[in-house]
Parts: sequence; C-alpha cells; structure tokens
Amino acid sequence: MSVDSILAAFDAFRGPLIALAAGLAWAGLMAALRRPGLASLGLPVALIAGAIAVMGPVTASPRQLPERVPGLALALLLLALPLVLAPKRPVMAALGAVAALFTGWWVAGAPLHGADAVRAAPVFVTMALLAGLLLLEARDRWRCLLAAVALAAALWASGVVGPWLMLGLVLAAAAVALAVGPGPAAWLAFAPMLALLAAGPVLARGAPADWMALATPLCALLIGGRLAAGAKGGRAWAWLIPSAVLPVALTWGLARLAP
Repeated sequence: MSVDSILAAFDAFRGPLIALAAGLAWAGLMAALRRPGLASLGLPVALIAGAIAVMGPVTASPRQLPERVPGLALALLLLALPLVLAPKRPVMAALGAVAALFTGWWVAGAPLHGADAVRAAPVFVTMALLAGLLLLEARDRWRCLLAAVALAAALWASGVVGPWLMLGLVLAAAAVALAVGPGPAAWLAFAPMLALLAAGPVLARGAPADWMALATPLCALLIGGRLAAGAKGGRAWAWLIPSAVLPVALTWGLARLAP
C-alpha cells in the first residue's frame, strides 16, 4: 500500500479517526489520573472533534440538518459538565430532560417565534421523546457501542447520501471511549446524538430504508437490551448481536427493493 493511498484513506475517514483518537486520548488520560468523572467526558469530546472534522466549523446559522450536529455536540458537552461534579440521579434526570428538550428544539430548526414553533412542533415533540427514551436505556457501555456500530452499518446499508454515514462512524468511534470512560456524562451526550443521527435521514429523505436504519439502534438497545437483561454471561450476546444484525440486513434489503 502506497503512502498516497494511506493518506487518501485517512482523508476519507478523517472525522471518525479524529473522534477515535480524541476520545481515547482524553478518556485514557483521565482514567490514568484516576478521574473517572472527567474520563466520561471522552465521548462528548470525541463527538465535537469528529463532527467538526466532518462538517467543518459552522460559523453561520445552520440550515441543513447535518450542520446541526456540531452545535448539538457542543451543547451536550456543556450539559454533561455538571455531572462530573455531581453524578447523582436528580441531577441526571434534570439535565437529561433539558438535553431531550434541547435536542427536539435544535433538530426542529431552533424556532424562536410562535408560527415557526407551531410548524416545528411535530418534529420537536418526536425528537424530544426519542432522545428521552434513549436516555432511559443508554446505561451500558457495550450495548451503547453495539447500537452506535449498528447505526453506522445501517446508514451504510441504506445508501443515504450526504455526510450521514461519516457522522454515524464518528458516533461509533466516539463510543469506543465508553470502554475506558463510562458514566453519566457519557450517557447524556450519547443518547441525544444517537437520536439525531438515526432520525436525520428520515427527516431529510424518508425512504423505507431510512426508517429501518432508525429502528436499528432502537432494536439493539430496547429489544436486544431487554432480552439480554434476563440472560446470563455470554448468552446475553446471543440476543444482542441478532437484534443489531437483523435490522441492518433488512435495511440493506429495503434499500434495494425500494430505493
């Protein structure tokens, strides 16, 4: 493999690779310093680094939905900071509610006026509920990593255009930091971003394959997670892996049957 091909591959996957390096570097350093709260910020740090690498610095008001990803990543990092100091259930519940509502508002176009808010209400409510549901379920590092990888695979299988696949890979790369730095701050950043990246192609295109891609991480976290919770030892993965693989296969099939 030539140097040019290596550089080309790095350039193509610049965002996910930067997210992976940033997340592991931050989480690994904080874990080595025995700061588990700060280590859990590895995921939101990775999300910001990877999203900016994919989308570039968004200096104007974002108009396209993918352009809202860096802004959401920054907001989630800021919301996660108090959990480093006070990782308690009431604080997590309050900040989780704020994160879910902000996600709905931000994805709906950040409406500031009455007429705009009314038009954006369906998206706002749907996204806020989706983010809130995922916040309730995103508590296990390996299930979250599986859900992120499954979403990236489903986005590839759906053939969605635009930066969605690279952003999905950024989330999957950032989720690797959960292996070193799990915790409330990580869950708070992971779930709303998963909601945006899963629902984004549905809002942008709405093809059958996009709907199946949206269902993929939900199956991994909700269905597979519930079934795996009753299993013991390695048998849990006997539920988790099919719950992620089967929706990806269905996404691939729908993309070819109903492009």
